[in-house]
Parts: sequence; structure tokens; C-alpha cells
Amino acid sequence: AGMFAFDIIDHISGGTMGLSTPWWVEKWINEPIVARYPFLWFAINILWLILFCFAVLRVMRYLADLSTGFLTLRVKVNAKINLEKMDLYLADKPIDITDSMEEPAMAIKKVAWQERDRALWAGGAPPKLELTYDVQYGFLLSVLFQLDKKKSELDEDGLMRIFTATLAEHGVLEDYDPPRSKYAAANRKPQPLED
Repeated sequence: AGMFAFDIIDHISGGTMGLSTPWWVEKWINEPIVARYPFLWFAINILWLILFCFAVLRVMRYLADLSTGFLTLRVKVNAKINLEKMDLYLADKPIDITDSMEEPAMAIKKVAWQERDRALWAGGAPPKLELTYDVQYGFLLSVLFQLDKKKSELDEDGLMRIFTATLAEHGVLEDYDPPRSKYAAANRKPQPLED
């Protein structure tokens, strides 16, 4: 950042570009500052360096803060699906990316889109979804969620619960038992033993 800060000052005055010094640099910088007080120009350069580096660091911290707080969740599903209903379900989605891989023994399709229905996703920022499914045998292999956690209250279980409920509502899933939360077993009341 320091070299860039000095390059900006150098190029503004026409320094290393092989050009003659502009009149305004001679009139407003060289004559009143550099000719009279040589170390004042050095001090101004150092002050510029400090201000520029401070601004660059603030921008970098801001950009780093924007990039934190994202949840990426990949769930291996391996569930039987109805391909016709999957096609109908995906027809309503704003598909961003589609990728297919076909070989004699398998046909895998990957579809990605950004959800838009905030109400469906508990009022927070909707996730970006990527489904991988087997077109030949009709299996949903995996789902990838990408969610901005700063704008949503959903956790991993909430994402999967809403997603599986939506697929079940559209008739896509066949005989699927969603994975249980690791916390669900701890909160479940014990069942009495039958004789």
C-alpha cells in the first residue's frame, strides 16, 4: 500500500512518466513548498502514506467483514425421487447453472439457483441451493446450501427441514426420512417401555 501511495503522488506530478512537470505542480507545490521547506514535502508524503494506508486497511476490514458469516452446508441425501415431479419443481426456479455428466452406467445432473422467497426461508435471506441428482436411477444425491448468516436466523437443521418439506410438498421425495438433529435426541422425552 505504501508503494502505491507514493506512486499516486509521483504520477499526479508527472514524475516518472517522462513528461515535463505541469504548471500547477510548479506553482502550487514546487515553489511554495519544496523550494522553501525541503523536509515539509517529505512530511506531507509521510502524512499521505499514513492516511492512505489507514484508508486501505479500513476498506480491507470492511470487505473481510462482508465475507464472514456465511454458512456452507453440503448434505448427502441419497433419497429416491420422482424425476417428473423434480422437473416440474425445477421449472419454477431461476436456474443459474446446470451441469450434466453422462456415462453408460450413470447420468448425473447438477442444478444451482438462488432462492427468492423470503417467507419460505423463515423471513431471512434465502439461500443459494445446488442439487446433485441421478437422472438415470432417480436419486437425489446431495444438496449444497450457501446462506448469509448475518441476514438469516436459520441453522443447518432449519435449512434441511424447509428444503425437505418443500420437496415433499411438491411430491419429489419418495420414502425419505430426514436426518435428525444431533440435538433432537437430547431433547426427546423418553418413551415408556411396553410389556
